[in-house]
Amino acid sequence: MKATAFHSGAHLGERDLRPAESACPLCSFRGERSAVLRLQSEPIVSLLACPNCRGCSASRLPTEEALRNYYSKYYQQGIFQGAEKVTFDEPRRFAEHLFRKGAPFLKRASVRILDFGGGDGNLSMSIARLLLKDGAAHVQVALVDYNAELARSDCSDVSLERYDNLSSAKVTDCDLILASGILEHIPYPQEDFIRLLSALRSGGLFYARTPCVASLCRILQRIGVPIDFTFPAHVHDMGEAYWTHILKLLQAPFQRYSIIWSQPSIVETTLRKNALRTVAAYMMKAPWLILRSRYDLVGGWEVLIRRPPEDGVDR
Repeated sequence: MKATAFHSGAHLGERDLRPAESACPLCSFRGERSAVLRLQSEPIVSLLACPNCRGCSASRLPTEEALRNYYSKYYQQGIFQGAEKVTFDEPRRFAEHLFRKGAPFLKRASVRILDFGGGDGNLSMSIARLLLKDGAAHVQVALVDYNAELARSDCSDVSLERYDNLSSAKVTDCDLILASGILEHIPYPQEDFIRLLSALRSGGLFYARTPCVASLCRILQRIGVPIDFTFPAHVHDMGEAYWTHILKLLQAPFQRYSIIWSQPSIVETTLRKNALRTVAAYMMKAPWLILRSRYDLVGGWEVLIRRPPEDGVDR
């Protein structure tokens, strides 16, 4: 089993690992965290569950150099060519899924999108086209990603710019922020997460899609089924419980943000392109519709968070 279709795990040696983490990388909690999954042996790296934020993180995180070496292999092999295939089979299907939930809050003449870790920007461009059809006059997309290739805008009413990191982007007053399949890759995502929430305008929306595979991997590991959590690509597991608790643990201004929806994530693949994996994904997610939070074998989670309008009025 792999947590994604395009990454595979790698064994890291002692020099490739940071010292054991004394605090949760997701919320800075310094109490005891229990091991729920063995990610590798010699040296041992486990996935630790935090009782504070309810997320899971690797007990030892990869060094920056180790991550550079790891990801460089994928770029050299051309695996990241066509970024829409890296994170999602059909960008338009993803866009329509998100648009159905977010459109009521995005009724503006000029819409600004920040796409954090969005590959070449195909997902955000698909959303931009839907916004134009819905009445927007112009959509500005700021893409933050190391990918040097950009999706081409075939419409003069959509502008697209790329930045290497959030610091260089300096984007504020965003109507929609996308963090789809990215936060789980960042060793210490707290700062970026807060910066993203802060970049929302009054009434703006933040979308995240993250893995929720720890429980499933633990079951498979116990019965001897080979699994691949894709460490060090994935260093966190962030499911329903995490997203339910995390806003309450942030500073007061962010505690006023509201969750519009929180549910098992949309299935990445389609029957046409990957029938077996698609059917399996739907079957794994279906029990949640009845059992809700008592069931966490869903594979992935998605959440839509809204910044409160100032004085109750969108601006």
